[in-house]
Amino acid sequence: MVSRGEARSVVENTLASRGAGRPMTAEEMSDFCKLMLARVEFPSRDGRASDIRAWARRWERNRFYDPTSTPPGPEGRRVE
Repeated sequence: MVSRGEARSVVENTLASRGAGRPMTAEEMSDFCKLMLARVEFPSRDGRASDIRAWARRWERNRFYDPTSTPPGPEGRRVE
């Protein structure tokens, strides 16, 4: 078992090593979370899968966010 901080580092390093050029699809995210659940054991208050998914989404947001683009509207569609 590793600490939450170490687990987050493993998740982020795994994402970085994949060399992704785009955010993961829902299916890819699910597969990634399953892989990380099997690979990393750490204490969690909210559930390990929730933590892994949140860390992966945050990493993607930081990597793929384009500050010049229009943010999604309330329904998730781009507002032009």
